[in-house]
Amino acid sequence: MSENWKIITPSSRGHSRLDTPLVSIRGQQLFFNANFCEKAKIKDKVAVRVYAEEEGRKLGFEFLDQLVEGAYRLTRDGGSTNPKIDNGGRLINAAPVIKSNNWVSSVAKSKDPNLRCFEPVLDPGRRIWVINLCPSFEHKVSAVSQIPKDTMGIYRYVRNDGEIVYVGKGQIKSRANSPERKEWDFDYIEYSIVNDESMQFKWEARWLDKFVNEYGRTPFYNRIQGHSTKDSVSI
Repeated sequence: MSENWKIITPSSRGHSRLDTPLVSIRGQQLFFNANFCEKAKIKDKVAVRVYAEEEGRKLGFEFLDQLVEGAYRLTRDGGSTNPKIDNGGRLINAAPVIKSNNWVSSVAKSKDPNLRCFEPVLDPGRRIWVINLCPSFEHKVSAVSQIPKDTMGIYRYVRNDGEIVYVGKGQIKSRANSPERKEWDFDYIEYSIVNDESMQFKWEARWLDKFVNEYGRTPFYNRIQGHSTKDSVSI
């Protein structure tokens, strides 16, 4: 081999996820990777019921031996009908799930594949596998008056060119009406409702951490406010 060639190895983070049981959103599909199918023993299942819990941003999956009304048909990844071709993965056409829940569709639209992959856990009480989606700023307003009173959660201030200038948490409307923010330069507010204060803190830190990883700095007004990215939630 020529001395000009070199081996490119996967990053440690990427390599570890190859061996992780995952559920991911691909366009209008939900994909169950081979490691998850093996762990959950669903290779021979033919359908799945999908449950949604909006407040906690959770999707649940109950795998079935036969197709019943209200369930989604499981197909092999790649769509092959040849029984000899099976890479172990399964998927469903989940357009109804994604289109009818804006907290799901906002995640589906993310360009970052890491935000569309989730490690499921088994709910022993209901015997369903559950994934927890991240809050992804699915609500968008151009005026503070459009935000319902006492709405709690995480939010970000964005300019028309797409630049994120602030990421915050708490009572969204009252924070936006703070006197010190009257002169801030932004064009609209995007937010997700998160009522649990501890999760507000963690998700705010997670999104700040993601911004720093991408741009090497915090958003403009976070830098002025001196926000920290510690104790973030991994996705």
